[in-house]
Amino acid sequence: MGSLLPAKVEELRKGCKTLASDLIASSATWEKVLADDTIWILATEAEARLLQEQWEHSAELYKAACAQPGVMPFHRDSMRKQVVRIVEAFGRLGVEVGESFAELDTIFGPATDG
Repeated sequence: MGSLLPAKVEELRKGCKTLASDLIASSATWEKVLADDTIWILATEAEARLLQEQWEHSAELYKAACAQPGVMPFHRDSMRKQVVRIVEAFGRLGVEVGESFAELDTIFGPATDG
């Protein structure tokens, strides 16, 4: 039974990457309606790239999201918290996330207490 686990993990990992690819492929249809949609659209692609294990590209997109006009602490905190969850999940799977996510303050700035 133990030998099935790595195969299942690989299957789930592949499925995750496929879903992330599908999401990115649909990005041309994403509409900017709210004032902060540019921030969230960049963050959404960054998250999909992170799930695809495209560490550097993901980090650059997160930095671009954080550099958008109107970005607020809650935007940065929300993105940071999601990255932490994903990085921890990868760690549980034995996947070492690239150095781009070694120091989250370089992407999101200092964490706040909110």
